[in-house]
Amino acid sequence: MPKLYVLDVPEFQPVIDALKSQKIATEYKGGYACFRSDHPIELARPKMHDATWFGFPVAGIVGTLAEHTDTRFRLI
Repeated sequence: MPKLYVLDVPEFQPVIDALKSQKIATEYKGGYACFRSDHPIELARPKMHDATWFGFPVAGIVGTLAEHTDTRFRLI
């Protein structure tokens, strides 16, 4: 079961909004949004700067980072 932790700050809000729109289970705790799924967590890049896009997973992942390119993120 992959899990993705994202800091709940304005810079990462496009990622949080995109994942919430996919109806992925979300829990907020201690300044983080934790997304967990029985399926891969996949995300097409929303409009954001490179540093923000490539930095959003630094809060933590559980699983295998299968892809994190200029346009896509995939955690299995």
